[in-house]
Amino acid sequence: MGPLPSTFARRVFDGAHLRALLCARGHRRLMVTFDHWVEGKAGWSVAAPSKAFEENGFDQLRIQSLRNDWFINADTPAFERAINQLARRYDRVHALGYSMGGYGAFRFAGALRLNQILAVSPQYSIHPDVVPFEKGYLTEARGFDPVHGAMRADALPALRAQILADGFNPVDLRHAAMIAGVLPGVSVIRLGAGGHPATGVMQEGGRGFTAHRAAMTEGLDASLVRAAHRACRRASPGYWRRLARMAERSGRMGLMAYARGQMGRDGAR
Repeated sequence: MGPLPSTFARRVFDGAHLRALLCARGHRRLMVTFDHWVEGKAGWSVAAPSKAFEENGFDQLRIQSLRNDWFINADTPAFERAINQLARRYDRVHALGYSMGGYGAFRFAGALRLNQILAVSPQYSIHPDVVPFEKGYLTEARGFDPVHGAMRADALPALRAQILADGFNPVDLRHAAMIAGVLPGVSVIRLGAGGHPATGVMQEGGRGFTAHRAAMTEGLDASLVRAAHRACRRASPGYWRRLARMAERSGRMGLMAYARGQMGRDGAR
C-alpha cells in the first residue's frame, strides 16, 4: 500500500468560501469530516488525513469553510454538485461531524449520498426564527439563510444516524430532537454532562478517538461511546463541574455538594 498520506492531495472543490479536500487511496468507502466552529475563525484550517481511517479502508474527504457560516454561503450550490459527483464513486459513504460539522453532515447528507452519520452535538439551524432557544451563535446567525440552510426530510430515507448529545444540555437536546423529527433513522445517545461537544468527558479521559471508531463501524455501535463515557467520567473535572451546575439549577443541593466534592479528588484534577 505504501506510506500513509500526511496531506489531502486534491481539492475536489476550491471556492472562495468552501473547500473539499480529498485523500484518495483507491478504497471503496469514503469518510467525510467537517470543520467545526472556531472562535474568530477567518481563514482555512490546517487539515491532515486520519491514519485510522486509512488503515480501516476509507478514502477521506474534508469539508472546510473559511468562516463560521455553517457551510451556507454563495459557494454552497456549486459545492453540492461537486461533492455529489465524487460521492457517486463509492460503495459506502460515512460522515463524522462535531457541532457545526454535525449540522453540515445532516445538511449535505443527500449531496454526499450518505449511508450513515455520527454527529456530536449538532445544530438543526442557527437562525433565531427557526431555533429561538439557541443563543450561542447570534453573531453568525445574522448572515445565515434559513431556507437555504434547512435540512431536507427527503434527503435520504434510508440514512442511519446517531447524535451524541449531553443529556443535561437542554439546548443541544432540542436541536437533536428537531433533527430526529425531520430525518428518519436518527437516534439520540445521551451522554450525561458530556459538555459541548458531548465527547468532552471522553476527550479528558484520553478516549476522544472513540467517536472515530464508532463512525467507522457499519450500523453505528452506540455501546462504544457509552462505555468510554462511563469509563472516563469519574476522573473528569468537566463531568463533575457540569453535574454540579445541573444539580444547582434543579435544586438538588445534595448532589451539587457531592459533585463539587468530587471535583477536588486527586483523580479528577
